[in-house]
Amino acid sequence: MGVALVLAGAAITISAISAAWLSTASRSTAAFDEKAGFKPGMEINEAVLAATDPDALYEAMLRNQLMRPVHQVTTEHYSNPQWFEDAERLGHTVRQTRVDYEHNRVTEADTDYEVVDGVQVLHAQSRCVDGEGHRWSEYTGTWSGRPPGSCIPELIKVGSGDGIAPGGLSAKQADRYLRYLRGEFGDPISVGKPTLFRHDGKSYVRLPVKVTPLRTRDRGYTGMMLFQWALQAAGISPLTYPYSNGGAAASGVEVTYYIDPATTLPAYSFQRMTPVLNSAGEVRDPGERLSVRRSEYAFPERWRPYDLANPTDLEPIALTWHRDIR
Repeated sequence: MGVALVLAGAAITISAISAAWLSTASRSTAAFDEKAGFKPGMEINEAVLAATDPDALYEAMLRNQLMRPVHQVTTEHYSNPQWFEDAERLGHTVRQTRVDYEHNRVTEADTDYEVVDGVQVLHAQSRCVDGEGHRWSEYTGTWSGRPPGSCIPELIKVGSGDGIAPGGLSAKQADRYLRYLRGEFGDPISVGKPTLFRHDGKSYVRLPVKVTPLRTRDRGYTGMMLFQWALQAAGISPLTYPYSNGGAAASGVEVTYYIDPATTLPAYSFQRMTPVLNSAGEVRDPGERLSVRRSEYAFPERWRPYDLANPTDLEPIALTWHRDIR
């Protein structure tokens, strides 16, 4: 691919950023850590990517994601692959969560689509506003209140984010997180070759990653739970933090990231869980249904709740990346 682009510089412009954001500015790392084979301002093309250290690139991306204090993630989640394949025929739900990790604030919005005469149409929407639920239905065409308890933060955090990496960590916490994740029991992560990918007129770096469950001493085999343990190793309790991992403790995941080279942050990812392993390292259930998740990312400077008076917040939520991008 003959596409080339210039990376943003390592420094973060802070002239118009709020005081709350200034307190976390030092957490951001340079766009494409030099260990990954990049330097700020250089051109990125297939030749450069061929000489890139995939592991260092993955860690630079994950580290940046861990240190961003605010995440907005828009997802489609399917409990098994067949539901994913049938979504264009049967409809689907899109969920968006906005998480402020520094101040432990979460909120969510949902949009439901159904299929009528082979066309996806809007069916219903919901928003959490100031802790109260509001719902719009095609049958009424208006917004109305939902039953109490529909916007409890403890419930919103389940399935929030991309199910892999939280945010809000300091540089030292991110270091401890990465050391634990890739060293406490061995390294569960294998990273494939990065390649350039064009989407909607922009260039991204496509990076395939696989998490394979490892034997964790007397605990049997552990996969997705390692991300939660890594958070604990960083000094953060997953029980109170706005985070939950997106798979069974002993399952793995195959995830393809599409990284914005200007920020070294994910713009989109496609996840497919791998089977749960038993204590002997064997697939526990060959017929197990494995979940699929598509996620689009935004990392705004500040957290913003939904506002029913803001027309933008009432627009149907949808992913802009095509479902065939995997």
